[in-house]
Parts: sequence; structure tokens; C-alpha cells
Amino acid sequence: MKIAIIGSGVYGIAMATSLSQNIGNDIFIWCESEESKVRIESERNSFKALDNICIPPSIKFSTSYEEVLDGATLVFIMVASKYVSSVVQDMKTFIKDNQIIVVGTKGLNSTYSFAFEEVKKVLNSSLVVISGGNFALDLAKIHPEGLTVATENIDIFNIVKEAYKNTPITLEYSNDLYGTALGGAIKNVFALGSGIIAGMGYSDSTRSLFLTLGINEIKRLLPLIGGNITSLTNFALFGDFVMTATSTKSRNYSYGKLIGEEKYEEAEDFKNKNTVEGIESLKYFYNYLKKKNIDSKLINFLYEYIIEKNYDYKKFCETLQTLKNTD
Repeated sequence: MKIAIIGSGVYGIAMATSLSQNIGNDIFIWCESEESKVRIESERNSFKALDNICIPPSIKFSTSYEEVLDGATLVFIMVASKYVSSVVQDMKTFIKDNQIIVVGTKGLNSTYSFAFEEVKKVLNSSLVVISGGNFALDLAKIHPEGLTVATENIDIFNIVKEAYKNTPITLEYSNDLYGTALGGAIKNVFALGSGIIAGMGYSDSTRSLFLTLGINEIKRLLPLIGGNITSLTNFALFGDFVMTATSTKSRNYSYGKLIGEEKYEEAEDFKNKNTVEGIESLKYFYNYLKKKNIDSKLINFLYEYIIEKNYDYKKFCETLQTLKNTD
């Protein structure tokens, strides 16, 4: 099966590395520039951005949409959310209606849309949303992991499942595209808050309070955005939420921890050197909920604290105690 991956960032390369364990896959990765392609090829035997892993020689790189997409059964969209719309517009000439678009991009964009919604505006192809609790490095190192595959067609799921045959990835089926996409949009937001609590020196018990409030808020929001409450325990929601909001490998958790420690200059330097998705995600999700006339006291609180920088350490945990879980 030919697989096209649009996006040569670490997550796209890591996913390709995992998929390459199935020797029946023929994998092409689209690079946004010749410079990027040359750099990746030069580091193929020791790719620095992924802990010096060896990128399998079977994975091919190209700057040509036509070459990458021609004859592909699955087309993975793995670019940053802000680039999804323009990239899909650029590649649509080379997309055939029978090709399956697998949207791996997480989060919301500046128009407050999920990535799969942006794809749907442009292409008539079958759509899949794929998400889970996966750090790129762990994918690249071929660790056992789980992914939620959301599609309205079970036959499409079975084709995706075939691509992951003989890989260490466990797939679960869902027909809830909105619920699956929500996990990628909101998990980094709560990771920021979880890191702040750790940086303040509070215990795991306090963090448990915050995370429980968070998971219950997701439960409340799911049906309001068109998702299904049963998605709460999927890899894409609970799995990604727990992983991102509790791990020091999470850049969002690490940034929040620096804020909690009142190390503002270090936090700014960390943000400049790393992509801290949660900051933009919080802005977009705050406005996304406002656009839909959905109130969220927890999101509003985090927005005021993190984006508007209303730092009041005593008030932070006092406020958490007033945020009751709602049905």
C-alpha cells in the first residue's frame, strides 16, 4: 500500500517510521522545501530531532505533491494546524476522489476550526481523524501505543488498519470525528495548568483535583460541540489528556511548570526555542467556545491566568476549589 505523508516535521517522520514496520507499505513524505529535504536526508542515519534515530531507508522524501500523492491509498495530513488550509488547497489538484485523507493534525486554527473541517471544505475524499496519546519520539522508537481512528465508514477503518498491520500500534474504531478532534485541541491547554501546579510546589493530590476538573469539563463539552460522550475514554481523549498533562516530556507541561516557578524569563526563552502548542490552543479554544456561545469557567480561568497573565498564585488554587464539576 502506498502511503503519502504531507508534512516532514518530527510527528510526520515518527508516524512514517512506525508505519514502515509493515513491509507492505510504500511510504513517501512531502517536504515543504528542498532545503528541508536535503537536511533530513543528510541526517537520515542519525536524525537529531528524534534522539538520533535512524530513519528507515524505505521512507522516501520529495518536494513534489504529484510524486508523493500519485497512487497513494492513504494521505496523512501532518502539518501544523495553521498550515492545513493552504496545504490542502495546494495539493487538491493531485488528489483523487478514491483516496482516503487521514488527518493527524491536532488542535484548532485561527478560524476556530478543527483541521478535518478545513480539509472537508476543499476535498470530497473520505475523511479519517486519527489521534492518541503519542509523543513523536515514542512513535519513532516503535513503542507500543494506541490511536483512535475516527471515520463514519467501517470499511475505511479496515483499510487504515491494514496499513498498521505488523506495527506496535493498537487501533480503536470510532465514528466520532468531533470528539476525537477535541482531544488534540484541548489536552495541551490542561497540560499548561498541570505544569503550573507542579511549578508552584503543590502535591500530586492538588494536580489530581485539577485534572479531574479537566476531564469532567471535557465530558460536559463533548455533546455541546457535536461529539459523543462515549469518546471520553478513547485513546484520543483520555489517553492523550493523561499523557500530555502529566509528563515532563510535554513541552506544554514544562512551560507551565516554569510559569508556576515564577521563572518568567526562562519560560519565554523556552517558548522561543520550542513549540508550545498549548498557548495558541488556549487562545483558539477560548474563542471557539465564545463563537459557539458555550461557557466554560475552567477555560476562562486558564485564559485569564495564562494568556492575560493575571498571575496570582494564592488565588490559583483557591479558584480551583470553587470550580465545581457540572453534569
